[in-house]
Formats: sequence, structure tokens, C-alpha cells
Amino acid sequence: REEFVFAKLRREEPEEGLYILRWSILDFNRMILSVLKRSHQQAPGTPAACKFRQFRIQKKGDSFVLEGWEREFPSLRELLDVLKGCTLRSGEEKFTVKRCCPPKPGEISDLLIARKATDNGKQILNLTQLSFHQIRKNEITQRAHLGQGTRTNIYDGVLSVCGSSGNDDEAEYFCTEQNNNGREMRVVLKVLDPSHRDIALAFFESASLMSQVSHVHLAFVHGVCVRGSENIMVEEFVEHGPLDVLLRKEKGRISVGWKITVAKQLGSALSYLEDKNLVHGNVCAKNILLARKGLEDGSVPFVKLSDPGVSFTVLSREERVDRIPWIAPECIRDVGNLSTASDKWSFGTTLLEICFDADVPLKERTPSEKERFYEKRHRLPEPSCRELASLISRCLNYTPVERPSFRTVLRELTRLQPHHLMDVTSVNPDFPVSDPTVFQKRYLKKIRDLGE
Repeated sequence: REEFVFAKLRREEPEEGLYILRWSILDFNRMILSVLKRSHQQAPGTPAACKFRQFRIQKKGDSFVLEGWEREFPSLRELLDVLKGCTLRSGEEKFTVKRCCPPKPGEISDLLIARKATDNGKQILNLTQLSFHQIRKNEITQRAHLGQGTRTNIYDGVLSVCGSSGNDDEAEYFCTEQNNNGREMRVVLKVLDPSHRDIALAFFESASLMSQVSHVHLAFVHGVCVRGSENIMVEEFVEHGPLDVLLRKEKGRISVGWKITVAKQLGSALSYLEDKNLVHGNVCAKNILLARKGLEDGSVPFVKLSDPGVSFTVLSREERVDRIPWIAPECIRDVGNLSTASDKWSFGTTLLEICFDADVPLKERTPSEKERFYEKRHRLPEPSCRELASLISRCLNYTPVERPSFRTVLRELTRLQPHHLMDVTSVNPDFPVSDPTVFQKRYLKKIRDLGE
């Protein structure tokens, strides 16, 4: 298989120190580390010559050993972390180990077995692909203002489906309670600000995306209503509201097991989207909604990931910078870099939010300081739990292709034993002590109007 290894390494970007790691087909306890070396061009227009050498890694019981170096490592990842930046000698040649070339999602190769071929890159919806249920304006009732999203206002609302409109099966689907006029259900209305009608298509794209997927941990979008100059997304009402509000309210009283359960449910929804090659683009704690709190004994939480709001592609650079550290670094430079790998970075940051009870890294930094943080490739704070810290660190890898798949994330979260994880928080200087008398509007609960 050497010719396949060499061909794959040559197809990658012209970067010194690329390597591929694969199992030997002759010895099931041996792995082959193939490292590429590029020679300098001899003359203008002459392609750089390439060489590669293969080095053996032997699995001995529960340890891994690079042949020629007797040091043992408990895991392959620890061995590769130590090798990164090191130079390996083969005869008179020297090969520097720098960056791995893992298989891309859905890639078909002679070096691996692909379960199912999928198109590379993210799905991009165009106007002919938009698909959602159109809701008539007399079917919705707008109630109290709940808050603001990106270029949207959010309202409590009611969706009515009269028994005479549509077939009986459809009417029964929307039924939660019955009155003389038909059937009603509580919903959330996301109203695009009329001053931003130029991005209506991007708004409809988000609605179309969420209308075409079905997963227990994704909030359901009933459809879209056009009411005069207003474009309205009608979404499932999730009773207990955003996750970050609950984390702040119950700060210090939520168990590690509860947090791991929420992380697994979020990972399950994102794994579903990744399998369909769909990008969410706005994963964060305030977009995770609680259908069940799960704080009582014998109960578990149940969360749903809300729609991403206005499409990421229409955000200005300032709006993208404002989303640091949830937004992946590659998307600051170019919105065209948005991919399923970007959701993995966002998941890593959201997992930090959950661990730190909704305290947000970098929240006190200025926009320029946030950008420099990414430019210098600094690391976000990590929880004290070693297993979680390792998983989050891999999700927050500055190289998108090196972030783990959500299937891998789910597998590692499932392996965690919450009763062994005494604490996931840590004191970090990036989280200043907040004033307990100061609240954001979204954390307040309205009891009654007091008048002017």
C-alpha cells in the first residue's frame, strides 16, 4: 500500500512533515508511520521532489513503542504528541514529524474502508431547495416579547389549526388543547427585523434546514409566515428555556452526571447533522433549550438544540468576531470555511460553558483582544477533569481536519463515569468574579407590569 500512502501525501498542501498513520496488514500489533519530506525546488517551474519514509510503531500489551526508541507510552496519542516537531533519521535522511493527514469525512481510499460514500464539503441550500410549511398569518397569535436574537425579535406565540383547514391527520398533529375555534399550541415566533429584509433568503435557509431534519434533540420548526413586511419563523416552544439561564441560576448545585448527560444529548443532535453533512453554525448554551430540567431525584435533563437563526454567511466580520470563542478560528477569516468541523469547535466551547456553569471564556475581552487570541493560537481554559479536558482540547484544535467526529465525541462521553468525576470546574483568571446585583435582561423573569 506504499503507493497509496505516497499518492495521498503528495495530494496534500506543500507542507513539510505531513504524515499518515495506518495499521500494518501483516502484523496486527504494528502501525506504520509514513512521513513526507519535500525537497526545495531546483529551478522555477520545476515541481518539488518528494520523499517519504516509513517508521514502525509496535503495540506491546497496553503500551506503544516506536522501533529504535525503547520508551513506552500508554496511548498512541501521547506518543504522537511527543513526536510532533521531532526529527526521525533514516540512513542519512532526516524527516520531521509535524501534522497528521487523517481521512476526510466520507473519503473513499485504498487505505481505509468507507461505510458509505458522501459528498465532501457542507450542503449549501439554494432557492430551489428551500422547503418548509407555509403558515397563514391568521394562524398565529403574537404575545409577549421574550428577547432578541441576531437581527430578530423573539415572541411568545400561539399556533392555531382550525379543524376545517387541512386534513384531519394534520390537524391532529398540531393538537395540544381544544377550544371552540379549533386547536392551538404554544410556539416561539422569531421575527426578522423589517430593516433586514435584504437577508430574508438567508433567514428562510435556516428555517428550511431545520424543517427538513427530525431528531429528538433538535427543536422542531413548524414553518414560516410572511405577514406584511415581516418574515416569521414559527418554532416549537420548549418549556424551560435556554440552558445558560438555568446554569447561572443553579450555579454550583448541578451534578457532573447532569452535565455529561446534556453534553451527550447535544453531541447526539450534532452527530445526526454531521451524518447528513449539514452545518448548524451557531452552537452555544443559549441556543440549547430545556424540555425537562431533570434536577429532581430520579429525573434526567432533556435538551433540544434550537435553530441557528440568521444564516452565518450574512454576518459581518464584527458580528463574527463578537461570537468568539464559539465561532471556529477559520470562519473569522472567511465565511466560506464554515463546515461540520466548525460545529466541533463550537461544541468544545459549549462544553466549557456547561462545565463552568455558563461562565464564558474571553467575555471581558475587547474585539481586538479576541482576534489576537485566535491569531496567537492561545488555548481556552480547561476543566480540572482530565478526561473532559482532553476531549475539549481536541475539539478546540486550530487545524479543522484534526477535530474528532461527533461519533467519536459521543463514544468518549459515553465512556466517562460521572461518579468518578468529582468536579469539572476550575478557578481561572479569565473568569472575573461577577457582581451578583447585576443581571442581563434575559436572565430576569417578568412577574407583572408595574406601570409607568
